[in-house]
Amino acid sequence: MGYDLVLNRRLWGDVVLMLDYSFYKIKDYIASNSQYARYSGSSAGNLRYSDYKINLDEVYRQGLEINLAGHLSKDLSFYLTYAWQDFENQGHEPAGTTELDDRARNRVTAGLRYHLLTRTALKLDYAFQDKKTIEESELIDDSDPDNPIYSWRRHDNPAYHSFNLGVEQTLCKAWGPVQDAKIEFYIKNLFDEDYCDARGYPATDRTFGTTLSFRM
Repeated sequence: MGYDLVLNRRLWGDVVLMLDYSFYKIKDYIASNSQYARYSGSSAGNLRYSDYKINLDEVYRQGLEINLAGHLSKDLSFYLTYAWQDFENQGHEPAGTTELDDRARNRVTAGLRYHLLTRTALKLDYAFQDKKTIEESELIDDSDPDNPIYSWRRHDNPAYHSFNLGVEQTLCKAWGPVQDAKIEFYIKNLFDEDYCDARGYPATDRTFGTTLSFRM
């Protein structure tokens, strides 16, 4: 069962604000139980890893999302998003405390677009994510269907800030079958921040590159 309360409002010009509050009541929420698993050793036989995931009887999730976007001037546009979430276990399972705290509570994204020239735009993007813990499993050996071997990893991903910078040049609006041809030069992870991707692997370092896009 879930509820969403959404408010959309144009503030001025084309600047639009969207607020979304959500509340979800989740039955049988799937959670990691690896810290409290009883069947983790090879002596567990067919039950090995059977309690690495459990169902929490009931979990409440609250969320808030804010989106603000539009033009500050003819040549300058922006976007800003903020998302918050909180999980609360309604039962007494130990994993309901530690697992639900592993989620990132806060996320922020923001960006600016400035048209330096008619066909030249400067782009700046920013992202922030709160600390979270990532748990991943990988099947190592399934030669014995009754006793597969897994590798489990838990990784604490600290809060991080990331910036991307780019210059986009419009080459042509229409040229034969080609439309909206653009080339972009970019720097991702501008300040070479250390953080991990969604699977817990180190994210890409500072990267320089270019992309060409068009429609036909």
